[in-house]
Amino acid sequence: GDTTVREIRLDVKPDGDGWQIDRADAILPGRTTLEAKGRLMLKTNRGFVGDLLVASNQPSGLATWLAGSVDPEIRKLKTAGFSAEVSLTDELQRFENLEIAIGGASLLGRMERESRADVAPTLSLQLRGNEVALESLQALVGLVAGDASLSAVLDHSMALDIRADRFLAFGESASGVNAALSVKDGLMTLSRLNIASLEGAALSASGTLGGSLLAPSAGLDMTVKAAAMRPVAELLSRHLPAHPMLARFLAAAGYYDNADLAVRLAFSGAAADPATLAISGPVNDGRVEIKLSAT
Repeated sequence: GDTTVREIRLDVKPDGDGWQIDRADAILPGRTTLEAKGRLMLKTNRGFVGDLLVASNQPSGLATWLAGSVDPEIRKLKTAGFSAEVSLTDELQRFENLEIAIGGASLLGRMERESRADVAPTLSLQLRGNEVALESLQALVGLVAGDASLSAVLDHSMALDIRADRFLAFGESASGVNAALSVKDGLMTLSRLNIASLEGAALSASGTLGGSLLAPSAGLDMTVKAAAMRPVAELLSRHLPAHPMLARFLAAAGYYDNADLAVRLAFSGAAADPATLAISGPVNDGRVEIKLSAT
Protein backbone atom coordinates (compact mmCIF):
# COMPACT_ATOMS: atom_id res chain seq x y z
CA GLY A 1 0.00 0.00 0.00
CA ASP A 2 1.33 3.40 1.03
CA THR A 3 3.65 1.96 3.69
CA THR A 4 7.41 1.95 3.33
CA VAL A 5 9.33 -0.81 5.08
CA ARG A 6 13.06 -0.15 5.20
CA GLU A 7 16.37 -1.98 5.74
CA ILE A 8 14.94 -5.43 5.11
CA ARG A 9 16.98 -8.57 5.61
CA LEU A 10 15.42 -12.00 5.09
CA ASP A 11 17.24 -15.31 5.55
CA VAL A 12 14.53 -17.87 4.67
CA LYS A 13 14.22 -21.31 3.14
CA PRO A 14 11.24 -23.43 2.03
CA ASP A 15 9.90 -25.80 4.69
CA GLY A 16 7.04 -28.02 3.50
CA ASP A 17 3.91 -25.87 3.25
CA GLY A 18 5.67 -22.88 4.83
CA TRP A 19 8.95 -21.09 5.30
CA GLN A 20 11.68 -21.43 7.91
CA ILE A 21 12.86 -17.96 8.85
CA ASP A 22 16.41 -17.99 10.18
CA ARG A 23 16.42 -14.22 10.39
CA ALA A 24 14.03 -11.43 9.44
CA ASP A 25 14.90 -7.79 10.18
CA ALA A 26 13.08 -4.66 9.07
CA ILE A 27 12.37 -1.06 10.03
CA LEU A 28 8.60 -0.53 10.23
CA PRO A 29 6.62 2.73 10.51
CA GLY A 30 7.13 4.65 13.76
CA ARG A 31 10.91 4.09 13.65
CA THR A 32 10.19 0.53 14.74
CA THR A 33 12.73 -2.29 14.69
CA LEU A 34 11.37 -5.77 13.93
CA GLU A 35 13.40 -8.93 14.49
CA ALA A 36 11.93 -12.40 14.01
CA LYS A 37 12.89 -16.00 13.55
CA GLY A 38 10.67 -19.05 13.37
CA ARG A 39 8.25 -20.74 10.99
CA LEU A 40 5.85 -18.85 8.72
CA MET A 41 2.79 -20.42 7.10
CA LEU A 42 0.91 -18.49 4.40
CA LYS A 43 -1.62 -21.04 3.12
CA THR A 44 -4.79 -22.48 4.74
CA ASN A 45 -3.92 -21.75 8.38
CA ARG A 46 -1.67 -18.77 7.99
CA GLY A 47 0.44 -17.91 10.99
CA PHE A 48 3.85 -17.50 12.56
CA VAL A 49 5.46 -19.45 15.40
CA GLY A 50 8.80 -18.32 16.77
CA ASP A 51 10.66 -15.48 18.46
CA LEU A 52 9.60 -11.90 17.89
CA LEU A 53 11.06 -8.58 19.00
CA VAL A 54 9.45 -5.20 18.29
CA ALA A 55 10.98 -1.94 19.55
CA SER A 56 9.47 1.41 18.60
CA ASN A 57 10.92 4.90 19.03
CA GLN A 58 7.64 6.43 17.87
CA PRO A 59 4.80 4.20 19.16
CA SER A 60 2.09 6.52 17.80
CA GLY A 61 3.35 5.98 14.25
CA LEU A 62 3.35 2.22 14.73
CA ALA A 63 -0.17 2.31 16.21
CA THR A 64 -1.50 4.36 13.29
CA TRP A 65 -0.14 1.77 10.86
CA LEU A 66 -1.30 -1.30 12.82
CA ALA A 67 -4.68 -0.22 14.20
CA GLY A 68 -5.60 2.76 12.01
CA SER A 69 -6.01 4.97 15.08
CA VAL A 70 -3.92 6.23 17.97
CA ASP A 71 -4.95 6.06 21.61
CA PRO A 72 -4.09 9.33 23.42
CA GLU A 73 -2.02 7.32 25.89
CA ILE A 74 0.10 5.91 23.08
CA ARG A 75 0.82 9.47 21.92
CA LYS A 76 2.41 10.14 25.31
CA LEU A 77 4.83 7.22 25.00
CA LYS A 78 8.29 8.03 23.68
CA THR A 79 9.36 4.41 23.46
CA ALA A 80 7.65 1.02 23.67
CA GLY A 81 8.61 -2.50 22.79
CA PHE A 82 8.38 -6.18 23.59
CA SER A 83 10.04 -9.53 22.99
CA ALA A 84 8.29 -12.87 23.25
CA GLU A 85 7.93 -16.43 22.05
CA VAL A 86 4.84 -16.06 19.88
CA SER A 87 2.20 -18.13 18.16
CA LEU A 88 0.21 -15.86 15.84
CA THR A 89 -2.78 -16.89 13.73
CA ASP A 90 -5.94 -15.12 12.59
CA GLU A 91 -7.87 -16.48 15.57
CA LEU A 92 -5.21 -16.79 18.28
CA GLN A 93 -2.33 -14.55 19.34
CA ARG A 94 -0.19 -15.98 22.14
CA PHE A 95 2.85 -14.30 23.72
CA GLU A 96 4.90 -16.45 26.12
CA ASN A 97 7.95 -15.30 28.11
CA LEU A 98 6.79 -11.81 27.32
CA GLU A 99 9.03 -8.88 28.21
CA ILE A 100 7.52 -5.42 27.77
CA ALA A 101 9.19 -2.02 28.04
CA ILE A 102 6.82 0.97 28.16
CA GLY A 103 8.65 4.21 28.84
CA GLY A 104 10.55 3.52 32.07
CA ALA A 105 8.47 0.49 33.04
CA SER A 106 9.69 -3.08 32.64
CA LEU A 107 7.16 -5.93 32.73
CA LEU A 108 7.35 -9.71 32.46
CA GLY A 109 4.54 -12.18 31.83
CA ARG A 110 2.32 -13.65 29.15
CA MET A 111 -0.63 -12.56 27.02
CA GLU A 112 -3.13 -14.49 24.95
CA ARG A 113 -6.01 -13.24 22.81
CA GLU A 114 -8.49 -15.44 20.98
CA SER A 115 -11.06 -14.15 18.51
CA ARG A 116 -13.45 -16.54 16.79
CA ALA A 117 -16.51 -15.85 14.68
CA ASP A 118 -19.77 -15.20 16.57
CA VAL A 119 -18.03 -15.44 19.98
CA ALA A 120 -16.86 -12.59 22.18
CA PRO A 121 -13.06 -12.35 21.99
CA THR A 122 -11.12 -13.52 25.05
CA LEU A 123 -8.05 -11.96 26.57
CA SER A 124 -5.75 -13.41 29.22
CA LEU A 125 -2.98 -11.25 30.65
CA GLN A 126 -0.41 -11.95 33.37
CA LEU A 127 2.13 -9.25 34.17
CA ARG A 128 4.77 -8.65 36.84
CA GLY A 129 6.83 -5.52 36.95
CA ASN A 130 8.32 -2.52 38.66
CA GLU A 131 5.71 -0.09 37.39
CA VAL A 132 2.35 -0.52 35.67
CA ALA A 133 0.25 2.40 34.44
CA LEU A 134 -3.42 1.63 33.84
CA GLU A 135 -3.58 3.90 30.79
CA SER A 136 -0.51 2.31 29.21
CA LEU A 137 -1.94 -1.13 29.92
CA GLN A 138 -5.18 -0.15 28.18
CA ALA A 139 -3.22 1.20 25.21
CA LEU A 140 -1.15 -1.99 24.99
CA VAL A 141 -4.22 -4.24 25.06
CA GLY A 142 -5.94 -2.01 22.52
CA LEU A 143 -2.97 -2.25 20.18
CA VAL A 144 -3.17 -6.06 20.25
CA ALA A 145 -6.96 -5.96 19.88
CA GLY A 146 -6.83 -3.45 17.04
CA ASP A 147 -8.91 -0.86 18.93
CA ALA A 148 -7.64 0.97 22.00
CA SER A 149 -11.01 2.39 23.12
CA LEU A 150 -12.12 1.27 26.57
CA SER A 151 -15.45 -0.01 25.20
CA ALA A 152 -13.64 -2.26 22.71
CA VAL A 153 -11.34 -3.61 25.40
CA LEU A 154 -14.29 -4.32 27.71
CA ASP A 155 -16.05 -6.25 24.92
CA HIS A 156 -13.54 -9.02 25.63
CA SER A 157 -13.96 -11.78 28.16
CA MET A 158 -10.87 -11.05 30.23
CA ALA A 159 -8.73 -12.65 32.90
CA LEU A 160 -6.08 -10.34 34.35
CA ASP A 161 -3.41 -11.14 36.92
CA ILE A 162 -1.16 -8.18 37.71
CA ARG A 163 1.57 -7.64 40.30
CA ALA A 164 3.41 -4.34 40.39
CA ASP A 165 5.82 -2.60 42.73
CA ARG A 166 4.06 0.62 41.70
CA PHE A 167 0.67 1.00 40.00
CA LEU A 168 -0.49 4.30 38.48
CA ALA A 169 -4.19 4.94 37.82
CA PHE A 170 -6.57 7.92 37.80
CA GLY A 171 -3.75 10.28 38.79
CA GLU A 172 -2.88 8.27 41.92
CA SER A 173 0.05 5.99 42.76
CA ALA A 174 -0.14 2.77 44.78
CA SER A 175 2.72 0.50 45.82
CA GLY A 176 2.78 -3.26 46.29
CA VAL A 177 -0.25 -4.05 44.10
CA ASN A 178 -1.41 -7.65 43.62
CA ALA A 179 -4.67 -8.04 41.66
CA ALA A 180 -6.60 -10.83 39.95
CA LEU A 181 -9.86 -10.10 38.16
CA SER A 182 -12.05 -11.39 35.36
CA VAL A 183 -14.64 -9.77 33.11
CA LYS A 184 -17.36 -11.70 31.32
CA ASP A 185 -20.73 -10.59 29.91
CA GLY A 186 -20.36 -7.20 31.56
CA LEU A 187 -19.70 -8.61 35.04
CA MET A 188 -16.34 -7.93 36.66
CA THR A 189 -15.30 -10.34 39.39
CA LEU A 190 -12.49 -9.13 41.61
CA SER A 191 -10.94 -12.27 43.05
CA ARG A 192 -8.09 -10.49 44.75
CA LEU A 193 -6.88 -6.93 45.23
CA ASN A 194 -4.15 -6.25 47.76
CA ILE A 195 -2.46 -2.86 48.00
CA ALA A 196 0.45 -2.43 50.40
CA SER A 197 0.21 1.37 50.41
CA LEU A 198 -2.19 3.90 48.89
CA GLU A 199 -1.73 7.28 50.53
CA GLY A 200 -0.22 5.36 53.45
CA ALA A 201 -3.16 2.95 53.81
CA ALA A 202 -3.12 -0.81 53.24
CA LEU A 203 -6.18 -2.08 51.38
CA SER A 204 -7.64 -5.39 50.29
CA ALA A 205 -10.85 -6.02 48.36
CA SER A 206 -12.89 -8.69 46.62
CA GLY A 207 -16.34 -8.79 45.05
CA THR A 208 -18.23 -8.04 41.84
CA LEU A 209 -19.12 -5.03 39.69
CA GLY A 210 -21.69 -5.18 36.92
CA GLY A 211 -24.85 -3.75 35.45
CA SER A 212 -24.81 -0.77 33.10
CA LEU A 213 -23.55 2.79 33.38
CA LEU A 214 -27.08 3.98 34.21
CA ALA A 215 -27.91 1.04 36.49
CA PRO A 216 -24.67 -0.32 37.95
CA SER A 217 -24.58 -3.09 40.54
CA ALA A 218 -21.89 -4.05 42.99
CA GLY A 219 -21.05 -6.19 45.99
CA LEU A 220 -17.63 -5.32 47.39
CA ASP A 221 -15.92 -6.28 50.65
CA MET A 222 -12.86 -4.25 51.65
CA THR A 223 -10.49 -3.80 54.54
CA VAL A 224 -8.66 -0.54 55.19
CA LYS A 225 -5.75 -0.16 57.60
CA ALA A 226 -4.40 3.36 58.02
CA ALA A 227 -2.17 4.91 60.67
CA ALA A 228 -3.12 8.39 59.40
CA MET A 229 -6.57 8.87 57.88
CA ARG A 230 -6.26 12.40 56.47
CA PRO A 231 -4.38 11.36 53.26
CA VAL A 232 -7.11 8.76 52.64
CA ALA A 233 -9.84 11.37 53.18
CA GLU A 234 -8.08 13.72 50.77
CA LEU A 235 -7.91 10.95 48.15
CA LEU A 236 -11.66 10.31 48.50
CA SER A 237 -12.42 14.01 48.18
CA ARG A 238 -10.44 14.13 44.92
CA HIS A 239 -12.50 11.38 43.31
CA LEU A 240 -15.99 11.48 44.88
CA PRO A 241 -18.69 14.12 44.29
CA ALA A 242 -18.81 16.89 46.88
CA HIS A 243 -21.00 16.03 49.88
CA PRO A 244 -21.35 17.65 53.34
CA MET A 245 -20.56 14.32 55.04
CA LEU A 246 -17.39 13.89 53.00
CA ALA A 247 -16.32 17.45 53.84
CA ARG A 248 -16.93 16.76 57.54
CA PHE A 249 -14.95 13.51 57.35
CA LEU A 250 -12.04 15.39 55.78
CA ALA A 251 -12.11 18.04 58.52
CA ALA A 252 -12.26 15.42 61.30
CA ALA A 253 -9.96 12.82 59.69
CA GLY A 254 -7.53 12.83 62.61
CA TYR A 255 -10.15 11.22 64.85
CA TYR A 256 -10.01 8.12 62.62
CA ASP A 257 -6.25 7.48 62.77
CA ASN A 258 -4.94 4.00 63.60
CA ALA A 259 -7.91 2.53 61.76
CA ASP A 260 -8.55 -1.13 60.96
CA LEU A 261 -11.87 -1.04 59.13
CA ALA A 262 -14.09 -3.53 57.35
CA VAL A 263 -16.14 -1.97 54.55
CA ARG A 264 -19.10 -3.49 52.70
CA LEU A 265 -20.64 -1.74 49.68
CA ALA A 266 -23.70 -3.14 47.91
CA PHE A 267 -26.24 -1.94 45.36
CA SER A 268 -28.37 -3.92 42.91
CA GLY A 269 -28.88 -1.48 40.05
CA ALA A 270 -32.66 -1.41 40.55
CA ALA A 271 -33.92 2.13 41.18
CA ALA A 272 -36.19 0.99 44.02
CA ASP A 273 -33.41 -0.80 45.91
CA PRO A 274 -31.17 1.28 48.15
CA ALA A 275 -27.40 1.30 48.00
CA THR A 276 -25.88 0.34 51.34
CA LEU A 277 -22.51 1.07 52.87
CA ALA A 278 -21.36 -0.44 56.17
CA ILE A 279 -18.11 0.46 57.92
CA SER A 280 -16.94 -1.02 61.23
CA GLY A 281 -13.76 -1.43 63.23
CA PRO A 282 -11.40 0.17 65.74
CA VAL A 283 -10.05 3.70 65.32
CA ASN A 284 -7.65 5.35 67.79
CA ASP A 285 -8.87 4.12 71.21
CA GLY A 286 -12.48 3.73 70.12
CA ARG A 287 -14.60 1.96 67.56
CA VAL A 288 -16.85 3.06 64.71
CA GLU A 289 -20.05 1.43 63.42
CA ILE A 290 -21.48 3.24 60.41
CA LYS A 291 -24.39 2.13 58.22
CA LEU A 292 -25.62 4.24 55.32
CA SER A 293 -28.50 3.59 52.97
CA ALA A 294 -29.70 5.71 50.06
CA THR A 295 -31.45 5.28 46.72
